[in-house]
Order: sequence, then structure tokens, then C-alpha cells
Amino acid sequence: MPTKHQLSFLLPVLLGTLCASAGAASRLELLPAQAGDLAAPAALARSSRMSMAMAAPEGRRDAAAVSWAAGAQPLAKPVPFVGESREYYTEVSGAELAAGVAIRTSAPQAVVRVQPTGAASARGAKPIDPRAIRVRTAQGKDFNNGAGMDMLVDAERLAKAGHGFAQGTSAFRLHPSLGAGTFTLRADAPAADAGARYLVNVVEPASTVALTLRTDAVHYLHGQQLVIHADALEPAARSAMPGAALQRRNLDKMAAVRVSPAGRTFPLEFKRGRDGMLTARHQLNADETPAPGLWEVRAGAEAGSGNTAVKRTLRMGMAVAMPQARFDGNVNLIDQTDKLVARFGVEVGAGGRYEVRAPVRHGQRRHGAGGGGAFGGLA
Repeated sequence: MPTKHQLSFLLPVLLGTLCASAGAASRLELLPAQAGDLAAPAALARSSRMSMAMAAPEGRRDAAAVSWAAGAQPLAKPVPFVGESREYYTEVSGAELAAGVAIRTSAPQAVVRVQPTGAASARGAKPIDPRAIRVRTAQGKDFNNGAGMDMLVDAERLAKAGHGFAQGTSAFRLHPSLGAGTFTLRADAPAADAGARYLVNVVEPASTVALTLRTDAVHYLHGQQLVIHADALEPAARSAMPGAALQRRNLDKMAAVRVSPAGRTFPLEFKRGRDGMLTARHQLNADETPAPGLWEVRAGAEAGSGNTAVKRTLRMGMAVAMPQARFDGNVNLIDQTDKLVARFGVEVGAGGRYEVRAPVRHGQRRHGAGGGGAFGGLA
């Protein structure tokens, strides 16, 4: 059952105009939630099953107050992140790789990375040397032993480079003379373990087609509706310079899931709007055993069809929280002669420590000079 509390904070800037005399109190109310505000309809406690997994806070719970000078610039309005991808992943077996796996590129000099999956790597599957991969063009021309590749990096060299790629990753770049289109990659045994699975990643830095995912908010709370817009954009003119107008390329195939930090998976259904953009809406359920990390959307799409189709995959993180405390809307300002105290009404659904932080603007120092500051408190 939620409980109500009053949290008191000392304001670092005297606002004498608000309270006429020492000891006087002024009762205010917070403004209604504005567009983009993260406002919870209620303070919730996690389900009993989830709460048991959380250790109770220990030690003293003395309130603490901090303050610091604020800059003169107004607070910037948070803007939702836009994820962008010019690459895609596909998982194949060693047997499929030996038979030939087709990849599709929309621009020359695509970079191809191949790695054993985590399970395959754990059971001892060896990395595939790029020289053991044969490349066949759509016209049936074969390139062997590194021919048709502009750059080759085996797993050992890539690991030493320290770029953070998964263990066993090797890579190569298609030679610019091959252009773009459909290619077949083939790696026979023993280079490819028939019983293992491999992740093939095709990256197209030179491609003009990008898959984008955009949410309608920066942060979300349990119970709110997640809204995601998916789009495929490219320059309106093929020879357009950077910054030129973009046009929409039709997304013919779209599949996505939402994954929680604890590993729960929820499918997302995208529907096309009148403007041609795909949008998914999903009710968020954050009532789970707390785990580190962000929630994640994992999407795969194809823009166009047939030989002109462009494949893309994209993973995008987002913050989703359980609203275990919230403001109840009441604020009391108390003038104590040498300081001003603000008391905020807080509704709490679960025990813990909570921080209140806010900027103070257009204050007035003791000698009448205008000032600004910021304050935060912990209770």
C-alpha cells in the first residue's frame, strides 16, 4: 500500500518575495504534467515474488542535501534517441556455410565479419580464416584464397587490435571492383565446423540506405505505452551531398522483439501509417527481478523487394523504470529568516532512498541581486 511522506530540502537561494515574514509558509502545487514529462499515475511496489529478490537497504538513512551553481543556459529539452543501421546479421550453420550462404549488398566495399556463436565458441569451434572463404558473384565468377577481398583480418590479428569484437571474429572487405549485389560465401570443412553455428555480419559504410528506429520519449515507466517508429531513408537524389533531403524507402518486411534486462522477450507488431512509416505500440511491464542493463529492441527489416532489397538489423537500448515513488503534487515553502525550506509531498510504494533534484531560477540573494542555482537532496 503506498504511503505518503514529506521531504524537506534547504534551498540555496533565498526567495524572499515568496514568503513575507519569518516562519510564514506558502502552499503551492506542482504544475500538471507537460508533454515529455515522466509522470507516474501511482507509486507501485514490485510483486512480492520480485521484492524477495531485492536486498533490504541497510545502515543509516539520514537525509542529505547538496547544492551547486547552475549555468546561465536554460535546461535543454531531452530528445529521444534515433538508432540507425547500415548493417545486418544472419546466423547460419557450418553445413550451410559449406553449401554456400548468400549475402546481399547495396554498395561496394561491404565489410563481412564471421564468428562462431557463443555456444559454438564454448564447445571449441575454431575461427574461420578469411582466406578459406570463397566468394562467388551473381555472374558465377569465383574468387579463392583472398582474391576478391580488399582487406583480410584473421581472428588473431583482430583480437590483438583490441577493437572489442567477439572472440573468434575474422573479417574481410569485398574488393571495390566487385561492386554491389548478391554474393555467395562458401567455407568448406575443416575451415567451417559442420556442427557449429556462425554469425555473419555484413556492414555497408558506403550505403545510402539506413534503417532507423525512434521512440517517442527518452525514458519510460512501468505501465506506459512504448511507441517505436521504424523507417528506411535514403537521399532523394543518388548524387546528393551530405545533408541533402531524404526520401522513404518502403519497408516490406519488419520483425522485432523487446528484451528486458532479466531476459524476458516480447514480440512487437508494426503497423503502417498513412505516411508510410511503420509504428509499434506496446504496454510496458517492468515488474521483474532487477537486473543490470537497459531494455532493448532488436529489429530486422528488408527495404524494397527482389534484387533491390536491402537488409538491415538494429539493436537499440532504452531506460524503463518501476515507479516506486512519485510526487503527490503538493509543495510547501517555509521562510525561516535565513533560509528557505521546500517540502515536497511524496507517495512511496516501496522502501528505499530517493533523490529529489531540481533547478532554482530567478532567485534573489540577500542584497537583492538576481541569482540562479541548483539543488538536490537525498532522503
